[in-house]
Amino acid sequence: MLIAIFASLITTVCLTAYALFTHNLKKGWKNITSPTTFQNHHHTSYPTCTLVVAFHNEEANLPALLASIALQTHPIDEIIFIDDHSTDNTHSILHDWTTQHNNAHLLTATQCGKKAALQQAILSTQSELILCTDADCILPSQWAHTIIQSYTHHPFDILILPVTMSQGTNLVAQITRLEFLSLVSSGMALAGISHPIMCNGANLAFRRSAWLQAQDKLHNQLISGDDVFLLHAIKQQHGKIQVLTHPDLIVSTHPTTTISSFMRQRSRWGSKTLSYTDKDSLWVAGGIFTICITQIILYAGAFFSPACRLCALILFIGKWLADYTFLRHTQNTFTIHNLLLHTLILSIFYPFYIIMAACSGLLNNTKW
Repeated sequence: MLIAIFASLITTVCLTAYALFTHNLKKGWKNITSPTTFQNHHHTSYPTCTLVVAFHNEEANLPALLASIALQTHPIDEIIFIDDHSTDNTHSILHDWTTQHNNAHLLTATQCGKKAALQQAILSTQSELILCTDADCILPSQWAHTIIQSYTHHPFDILILPVTMSQGTNLVAQITRLEFLSLVSSGMALAGISHPIMCNGANLAFRRSAWLQAQDKLHNQLISGDDVFLLHAIKQQHGKIQVLTHPDLIVSTHPTTTISSFMRQRSRWGSKTLSYTDKDSLWVAGGIFTICITQIILYAGAFFSPACRLCALILFIGKWLADYTFLRHTQNTFTIHNLLLHTLILSIFYPFYIIMAACSGLLNNTKW
């Protein structure tokens, strides 16, 4: 009897909290989905702008990125590539490319790690506005133009932007793409209700002066978090945080095609959680972790208790429906195939991989 009461109570609390959370996500998403009305307006003067790309062994991915940079409709004042000790052909590829573009420079990192490389690159420029992407990304041709127009009309300290994964060919790639899009859209939606907790360095813009104020709070001892800790520091300083979603702003990256590479990436992301001081981030991370633990406990109890079995089923269905209805709202921005089936598959494995990734990230020192 006590088991049934406890299972019912904790299921009710978890479902209520998660339903409220996803309701707020839908509200936040509605606040950011309107297109930028200033896209075709032109000014006589623009802020100086530098694109920064830190990389390590990216020879296979660089041609697509370089082609997309060359197609930008708005001139970028300076492009800085910084090599974090690559051992493949990446450096020579970029050396050839930068010699053909007067605004492009190739630096070699003096220290190890992405954070140190980004710091060196940002300190080497004097531009007012910094744009960041990753070496395995593809930029829309209007990307720089739309960001700079946005900054010109509504100056920001940091701009949160959308990232998607290209459509994979196997089921693992498709499911991990959906999970990635759920993270990206949730982070943008929370920013839409003025509670930003995450962003993605694959598509990010910020004022250099804001970064200089925040650089001592970026936790350089951690392998991950160059983007999130910058957001948290600017938020703590009451800086101006904006979020935009528009087809001309969506950067595409490669999908994760194997479970092992997916888990390594999520473990790396989870490794920074203990260093969070942002209250919104701690509440969300703690809430998701609690719900996942609750699901696993109820699944285990289902072998012994009919009450646990029923509560596990109710919590699973309720959470799945909440996730599904929110992700349906994002389909005006992201193309999501087989949403019904893939959200169902992801929901089955979600609590297990969250716990595994969190524990792995806290115990291991992962590499980027």
